[in-house]
Amino acid sequence: MRRHASPARLEVQIDPMQLDDIAAVLAIEHDAFTMPWTEAMFRSELLNERTSRMLVARTEVAAGAVVGYLA
Repeated sequence: MRRHASPARLEVQIDPMQLDDIAAVLAIEHDAFTMPWTEAMFRSELLNERTSRMLVARTEVAAGAVVGYLA
């Protein structure tokens, strides 16, 4: 039986989403969903700190760019 090499691990950093992240998040949102959230929807959730927690994932490979998010 031949073993396959394990894929390289990718280090991901999880940070709170900031207003500056919205453009990158929207690009992912539009690629992933047929009915994506709008900028206003993300902005509204980000500004509602009492009930909303939104996160972004960044990698060194992408020079710290947003590569994913959790809303």
